[in-house]
Formats: sequence, structure tokens, C-alpha cells
Amino acid sequence: MTFHFVVHFKPQNALGVYLRDHLDDYVAHIEKSNSMMQANLEKLGKTMSEEFGWTFLRPQGSMYAMFRHKESSDLNAVLAALKRGVGVAGGGKNIGCFLFRSLDCFLKSGMFFEGTPANTGFVRIHVGLQEDRVDNVVQKILSTKK
Repeated sequence: MTFHFVVHFKPQNALGVYLRDHLDDYVAHIEKSNSMMQANLEKLGKTMSEEFGWTFLRPQGSMYAMFRHKESSDLNAVLAALKRGVGVAGGGKNIGCFLFRSLDCFLKSGMFFEGTPANTGFVRIHVGLQEDRVDNVVQKILSTKK
């Protein structure tokens, strides 16, 4: 058996040169991104906890916020959020079960990971958004009270 490896030298070299010559710029970017995501965590964590009754599980560092929900399934938690104008990801089986197999498969199992139950009790959201988009999400949730 023969293996062929493709090495994309030019992009790797360009990144290496950038990091060597402008490490301070990269560090500033990381600090700015971290600050933005922490602010987003605060806004979204507070709003979603209060409005959905979900428990905010504060990460030590992540692009995602995790919540414990009390819905009958992860899918019902996702649908509850969608009704309020925000998308969340459930904590279970592969979405491919829904997209490529059958709705029945999806409803009887979790949403993301094979072998997990239909109700893991968790949902997550991505917090790597610009401040104005987070503010729009918060306003959307607040404007669609139950």
C-alpha cells in the first residue's frame, strides 16, 4: 500500500512568518477574542437562564456555553429556543440521524452522538459572535416572552 501526503507548505510558511514577526498582533487578537466571548457568556448566560429556566454551566474557557434544561428531550429544548427566535444545539446523537436516516430515528435517540439518550438534559450555544449580534439575540428572546 502506498500513502501520499500533501503538505501545503506556502500557507504554513506564511503563518510561521506572521507569528515570528507579529506575535504581539496575534496575542492581542486572542485577548480581544477572549474578552468578547466572556462578555457574550455573561449576557447570554443570564438571559437564557432567566428566560428559559435553564441552568447556566459556566465554562473556564470555551467558545460555547452549556445549559442544563428540564425539557422532556433535547429536541424539545431546541424547539423551545427556536420558538423564542434563537438556535441552540442539543447534547445528544448525530444530527445525521435526522438528516440522512429518518425522523423516527432522530426522535427516539439523542441529537449528536451515537449511543446517547434522546434527553441528555443539556443544550449549548456558540458565543463567538460580535457584540451587536449577541445583543440582537438577547432582544429577540426578551421580545418573545412566553
